[in-house]
Amino acid sequence: MALKPRYSDAQVEKLNERTDKQIGRIYLIWLAGIVVGAIQLKPERVTYSGISYAIDNPEKLQGVIFVGCVVYYLAVLGAAIMHQLQYTTSSGLAIKRHMIYSSASRGKRTLLGLGFAGVRTVVFGARLQLFIAVILFLLIACFPLIHILIFEQRAFLIGVDSIFHTASFNDAGSININATAPLLIVGAFMALWAALIQLTLKRLFERGFYGWLYKNFFLLTTFAFVESRFRGEDFLTAFLRDGPLQFWIAVIMALPIIIASPFWVWLMGYSLLARFVQWRQTKQQKRKGSGPWGNTQ
Repeated sequence: MALKPRYSDAQVEKLNERTDKQIGRIYLIWLAGIVVGAIQLKPERVTYSGISYAIDNPEKLQGVIFVGCVVYYLAVLGAAIMHQLQYTTSSGLAIKRHMIYSSASRGKRTLLGLGFAGVRTVVFGARLQLFIAVILFLLIACFPLIHILIFEQRAFLIGVDSIFHTASFNDAGSININATAPLLIVGAFMALWAALIQLTLKRLFERGFYGWLYKNFFLLTTFAFVESRFRGEDFLTAFLRDGPLQFWIAVIMALPIIIASPFWVWLMGYSLLARFVQWRQTKQQKRKGSGPWGNTQ
């Protein structure tokens, strides 16, 4: 079987070019926020589309810029999802095919005559290339987002409070981790942590209800430990605070199964009914095949 490269290269190239431009714009917005915070830029008035805004605090300006950067990330993610729905050429199958194609030996690029060891070598090389490519892409694309949400969290929360009129700080001026915006940030990191752990260690978790409980308890414990070390607080405090968040993350992850459960029960009932009808038909055929003196055959 001859190997073929990924299909619709023109469409994928167009998507990659658009994504590169969007990531470049994200870096420009992020650098603008860094510059505003570094030099404490304090413009008296900002005009946009004929509307003037008075800014009395450089931290608010930096926070609003960081919020815009995060929103731009969400826009890029939404565009990627839309492209994934519209064009199947950028699916994971096409990317994996391309990795196998690039890992095969030069020349005819075929798996014929390689043997089991040769095929496994090509598959290992393809998986290694895919892993390295995904890690590098995520590091490059998400570096501003990671920097904002982890190292510039205070400025980001100031921008969120200025836009949505929330209260993310206590009276002492420190971040109130139990406020809405900080909890949403922690919940986003917990969801990412759950996705990464489940992707890398999914074979360690058993299926079923008890496996589901063990998996979520493991995710909660490990994340609470990492967060407690990062924030310099007690593990039990982080564990009790992250517990409700982990519960809702588990519910959201199990939402497809919850939605499909009535249909699954209906299908199971229909299957049992079909088996019952088949059993009755078989029993009636046996009665017809036997006369008053037993089996007439």
